[in-house]
Amino acid sequence: MASTFLAVRGLVSIVASFALGLVGIVGAEAASVPLTAVVPASVVSSAALHTTAGVPEVTRIAGADRYAVANAISRRAFPDGANTVFIVTGTNYPDALSAAPAAVVLEAPLLLTPAAALPESVQQEVLRLHPNRIVVVGGTAAVSAKVESALRDIAAVVRIGGLDRYSVSRAVARFAFGASGAANAFIATGRDFPDALSAGSIAGSSRSPVILVDGSAAAIDRSTTSLLDFLNVQSIQVAGGPASVSKDMFASLDEKVGTVARVGGVDRFATSVLINSAGYLESEIAYLATGREFPDALAGSVLAGLKPAPLFIVRTSCVPNGVLSELGQLGVISVVLLGGDAALTSSVAALKPCDQALPAPAPAPAPAPSPVPAAPNVPAESWPTAASTGVPAGTALTAMNGLTVTVPGTVIDAKRVSGDIVIGADNVTIKNSLVNGRIQIRPPYKNLTVQRVEIAGPGGEWASKTEGIGYSNFSCDGCNIHGWGKGAMLDANVTIKNSWIHDIPTFGSAATGSHNEAILSLGGPNFTIVNNRLDSGESGNFTASLAFLNQWNAFTNTLVQGNLFNGGGYCVYAGGEAAHNSARPPKNVRFLDNTFGTDANSKCGYYGAAVAWYSGGTGNTWSGNVLSTGAVVPTPSAG
Repeated sequence: MASTFLAVRGLVSIVASFALGLVGIVGAEAASVPLTAVVPASVVSSAALHTTAGVPEVTRIAGADRYAVANAISRRAFPDGANTVFIVTGTNYPDALSAAPAAVVLEAPLLLTPAAALPESVQQEVLRLHPNRIVVVGGTAAVSAKVESALRDIAAVVRIGGLDRYSVSRAVARFAFGASGAANAFIATGRDFPDALSAGSIAGSSRSPVILVDGSAAAIDRSTTSLLDFLNVQSIQVAGGPASVSKDMFASLDEKVGTVARVGGVDRFATSVLINSAGYLESEIAYLATGREFPDALAGSVLAGLKPAPLFIVRTSCVPNGVLSELGQLGVISVVLLGGDAALTSSVAALKPCDQALPAPAPAPAPAPSPVPAAPNVPAESWPTAASTGVPAGTALTAMNGLTVTVPGTVIDAKRVSGDIVIGADNVTIKNSLVNGRIQIRPPYKNLTVQRVEIAGPGGEWASKTEGIGYSNFSCDGCNIHGWGKGAMLDANVTIKNSWIHDIPTFGSAATGSHNEAILSLGGPNFTIVNNRLDSGESGNFTASLAFLNQWNAFTNTLVQGNLFNGGGYCVYAGGEAAHNSARPPKNVRFLDNTFGTDANSKCGYYGAAVAWYSGGTGNTWSGNVLSTGAVVPTPSAG
């Protein structure tokens, strides 16, 4: 596919970029061009910044710490308040990086908090803004339930979380851009922050998400591909050179999206210049933030994106030559420093050039991802992944709209479906397809086969309370279900195997908002749940990964075997709640050789691994179930 440069705002063409001498890596994998080779240090000085208006005026937005700086930026950008406020952790970057362009699109300030408690100064700023909605980005490890509770006293809270930084990034993109879509997207590594930070302001002003990927991976993952399809992305800018996002990853993107370009320089500062030069021919104002830490640039990206104006990351004690040159090219007359003297010294305030090459600052170490450990009884490689679920690699999809199927024996194969599929006939097959919607079948219709299908929800409040697939008389083999608050809802006669349910959206508080599960059933006969990966999360909204609650009917003839569960209040409700067992006693319910993961909680669920087990029923068996650490999960209580 074509790999040519696409200006983010349609302002700068590839020809103009080369004319300005600022293209490092553009389009296909060209050799990087050091900015110092294009703009010699001997030529660049403060004098290069003289414009018809004179030397730029330099001002500073500062505060006692990173939280105070973000508060000050918020006051500058939103003097009259805001309907929405984003809250992210101020101590670690992964969950926060995608939030800046989302905040710009939703015209929301981005404030920082420590994980454990909401600072008084931040609370006062939120009160001043008087929002109707507060969006918390990240799980409770990033922003604790205590912080959420304090925010909930001010306004309704939406938490956007996920199992890792990449799923959080995708969830943020769906939340902010799901309704409108996005013609363009930025892809950046999630292993370090500078490239994503540099893209934040221009991404926001161009209404483009910043999507994090594992830059060292050989190919784009299925979940990200699905998101790009869902948003109808037509062009991609890869932020950073091959050391940040590999050549193989670039090639993989190039196979899937019409136009892919790389914008990367020899270091983080050169990349920052290139990203901004691609988006702006002129600007009277520019923002500078340190490239050593993420918080000031993150909060400042919202202010810059709303102007819109470029935001450059710079060294702590001098301004890189390429940045100075670009300020001159843009005709900047006002430079705003983001952060105090410790972040940007007086030399930066004086726009002192970095006259000689300095070693790039050591990147902040990325928090080690939590591996999914192999259970002794089920090899980890047997659990479903993005590669083994959803649309098989290399499948060419044909677009079609949602529909009600009324012809028995209908086969839907290799389709990209926009909307729900409602089954109104027997013996229907859906396979090798992406469904941006729900799949529903109810009696009297039967024998629906769903195989290697991705069922993608839009996220947000409505989807958080809705199932991706339901209800009776179907099988789902190799399904990849995400973006729905209840991945699957089961009434009777259902088999789910070799499938992955993940990235489940929540809304509001556990008390008044959504209740979420990967699989939910309120009772019924003939369920087979085998070799699935069911990922809930840390939020209090999650009832369980697998919630079998005998509230409507008794569970009979049910096999749950060889699955991996992660997250929830308990990871599993096993079908035998004490309050309902006398009226609806489970029979022939077998939980065998399942693994209770510790990704979300060391106990699998917040309260423990499993509950609601009825030992008195005929044929009920609990055997071989273990934590991912190898510890045996004992037979649960009825609860």
